[in-house]
Amino acid sequence: MLATLVEAPQLTQKGVVYEPKYDGIRALVELAPGAKGGKARIWSRNGNEKTAQFPAIVKALESAAGQLVAPVVLDGEIVALDERDRPAGFQRLQGRMHLKDAHDTERAEAA
Repeated sequence: MLATLVEAPQLTQKGVVYEPKYDGIRALVELAPGAKGGKARIWSRNGNEKTAQFPAIVKALESAAGQLVAPVVLDGEIVALDERDRPAGFQRLQGRMHLKDAHDTERAEAA
């Protein structure tokens, strides 16, 4: 399901829960436990593997996956943050979207 732009609901209504839409990349993450740390793979909503584009995220996820006792699938969004740890906008992610390997990722981070 794709997000659609609407006005935020009034928070005074009982039973209303919502999540703000940040300008990022939808990601499905497979986490598998392991004796020497876990394994993480990132997929786009279209089923394209994106693991190589986000090595820092993969490293953090694999560290957490080492604590698991069973595989887990996460559905979320990868969002670039600014210097104040606030969502920075989609432009900050665009350089990574079509990268193929870790060397390309390193070049994108340097740019």
